[in-house]
Amino acid sequence: MRRRLFRGFLLLLALAGIGLILYPNLRRVWADRQSGAVIREVQAKREENLRAPTPDQRPYETLYRDMQAYNDQIYQDRQSGLQDAWSYEQPPFSLAEYGVVEEAVGYLTIEAMDLHLPLYLGASRDNLAKGAAVLGNTSMPIGGQNTNCVIAGHRGWQGIPMFLEIQNLQPGDTVTLDNLWETLQYTVTEIRIIRPDEIEAVKIQEGRDLLTLVTCHPYPHNTQRYLVYCERVTDPGAGITPAGSAPAEPQTVPDASVEKITAERLINRAALAGLGVLAVAVLVGWAVKRIRRKPR
Repeated sequence: MRRRLFRGFLLLLALAGIGLILYPNLRRVWADRQSGAVIREVQAKREENLRAPTPDQRPYETLYRDMQAYNDQIYQDRQSGLQDAWSYEQPPFSLAEYGVVEEAVGYLTIEAMDLHLPLYLGASRDNLAKGAAVLGNTSMPIGGQNTNCVIAGHRGWQGIPMFLEIQNLQPGDTVTLDNLWETLQYTVTEIRIIRPDEIEAVKIQEGRDLLTLVTCHPYPHNTQRYLVYCERVTDPGAGITPAGSAPAEPQTVPDASVEKITAERLINRAALAGLGVLAVAVLVGWAVKRIRRKPR
């Protein structure tokens, strides 16, 4: 009886270990499928917009105009509502009121990070668990002079990478933002590491059309913020000419972040490889027993 209980206990431990190994990988596969479905929904909405015979008949034209007005307003007000973390979470629009059921306003594509992530309004916990999110009281993701759309993402979340590989981005890399109306292309111009309370660092810069990516730093802690500034490319063939002051010299990521990310990836791969070897060994053992039991 004790031997059976001990074997049952060992089996439970083994299953728990297998679950811990497989969970982040299965979570990533599931999240990729969910993100893909949301991105396809955004693409379908944009095609619906493009099929409209005139701008006034486009289903999301009112939303676009309201976003333009909002961007102009926060620029004129010098983003006075951007005071603390709570202000980041508040979306200025309820997309459902405009017929955007999925609440995603677009998606990000960053080849240097192998990233395709839905984009939501307001950096709430729910939105950040599903993808990237535009910080409240920053510019809406439609571009334009005197705008800075600040987009936050977790540096890894329950097995989903999100902005985990943000250190791969370097000046000159491309960041693409697809919204419900068009594709906006940006080029990385500057990288900074700031304190969480340095709100001025994410504000609109006079005369510039910016997109700023922000995540926690250093990995896996939450004591600083890692910022990647990107300038809008209006003519992809001609490059960009940033307005205003020249960007500061890019900062490099401390080795500790890269080392920890690399170590976690290696441990995960080693665990998966070990699990695969164990599965093969179990199957071989089972097959050998079957053969030995066969009557001769």
